[in-house]
Amino acid sequence: MSLMEILLLIKAILPSQLFAYVAKIMCIFTYFVAKESHKSRKSIVIIGDSHVNFFSGNEGINWYPISRYSGGSRYSGGSRYSGGINKCRNNNKNVDAIHLGPALAYSLNKYGSTIRAREKIDILRKSYFRKHDDIICVFGEIDIRVHVLKQAEINRVDYSVIIDKIVDNYVGLMSILRNDGHNVWCWGPISSQKDSRNVNPEYPYYGTEVMRNMATEYFNNKLEIVCKEKMIGFVTIFPDLITKEYQTKSEYLSDGCHLSQKAWEYAIPKLRKAGLSKIFENLPIQQELY
Repeated sequence: MSLMEILLLIKAILPSQLFAYVAKIMCIFTYFVAKESHKSRKSIVIIGDSHVNFFSGNEGINWYPISRYSGGSRYSGGSRYSGGINKCRNNNKNVDAIHLGPALAYSLNKYGSTIRAREKIDILRKSYFRKHDDIICVFGEIDIRVHVLKQAEINRVDYSVIIDKIVDNYVGLMSILRNDGHNVWCWGPISSQKDSRNVNPEYPYYGTEVMRNMATEYFNNKLEIVCKEKMIGFVTIFPDLITKEYQTKSEYLSDGCHLSQKAWEYAIPKLRKAGLSKIFENLPIQQELY
């Protein structure tokens, strides 16, 4: 039985206040275990939204809570504990994939956001990251899928204006991590959901598939330029995930939104070129691809 299943079972039995106390104790324990495991394995840390799951080697979303911290946020986090800090179950021993909730790249460098991503990152900076860790940041897909085109329409500006502001905030946070002494990379946002797919309440979208992918292309191009200026690594497989007509290649998505493990076909050469071969060295799927 997984930790998540245990917590859900306890929640069904205990009064809410007692459950909150038990969950807190369990998360303190799992955070300590995860931290010590990271120190001993010298794994690469991936921090981000739900797209970090791809690097864990799991086809479907698969994580457990290591911190219930929400910093006073009203966001409950739902059944997946998205309101806290989660760690993906490792099918990839060289990676620690840390899920911070549905955080926006726009809000990463701001305190007091709904998800409290900045506060959560500070917790990791103080007690989880090792000196000179390799850290890969995975944010931005939610901004593009839900907010960019909507805000451009509301403010009557081109989507590039909205994206430029998001990129500045995003790179600002990565620069802080780099100044802490870490080696920092950015994983560019992937292609967007197809219009033909029924809208999942967990993964809403705004605008058309083509427009979102055009916005994603600009986002990645802008992000790559600014990252280079700030001496931050940048890797993306976005161009491999769309057609010439800016349609998403759905065969590389596991649930219509997140990358399938099939996408390692494109990710491995790009990561190898970036000097990040350690990420995929022990991946089971590598044997299938090569």
